[in-house]
Amino acid sequence: MGFKLSMFAIYEGEPGYFGSSPQPDQQKSIKLANSLPLRLTGDNQVRDFDIWPSKSLVGVGVYERGAVVVHQWLVENPEHVQKHPACKQMLDMFPYGTFMFLGLHSVVNYFGYAVIEKGKSIRCYGGAEDHIDSEKGELLPEEKPHFENSYVADGMRYFKSAEFPDEDFDAPAYGDALVMDLSTRLFGKRLDDLNFPHLNMLFFKRKLWYHFFK
Repeated sequence: MGFKLSMFAIYEGEPGYFGSSPQPDQQKSIKLANSLPLRLTGDNQVRDFDIWPSKSLVGVGVYERGAVVVHQWLVENPEHVQKHPACKQMLDMFPYGTFMFLGLHSVVNYFGYAVIEKGKSIRCYGGAEDHIDSEKGELLPEEKPHFENSYVADGMRYFKSAEFPDEDFDAPAYGDALVMDLSTRLFGKRLDDLNFPHLNMLFFKRKLWYHFFK
């Protein structure tokens, strides 16, 4: 696992919407940014999507058929996604949409994802190192080929990889493959197959703790 990623996204209509490079609505993006439980400076700059912006930045984009938020740590446990203010706001904006949380952190082998359709949670799965924190709902179509080529031993699921046929990977070590397959719903291709998604967003600066002492 070599990626770091933390994002909320919601889209209405056919998958792959964000791969069409829609343009953000500035006022709606600012409104969504203000729903985040983060202290923002109010300054923003339009730039390309970034899967792991610096901790001082939050990326927000609201488009005609969807919205995206990227920040280093939105949630850890996928089960907590619906409690996040940004998730609630995005579901209000697009009540018939498909909401997704995707998370990865290569240092601790963290992975997590959640899918909500029309306001109803249908799947969440995630964990880190040698444990799984959450596994609820029926398998998604993207997951099925992976799970069909897996087994459970000592309480942990292990996956086989076509790339490394002689090795078995526990779920946290294999999680990036699952997350990347799910990212196809958003961009039409896996994120790791894209050089850089050309999706304009508004990036806001955070007021970090040490700002209060200046």
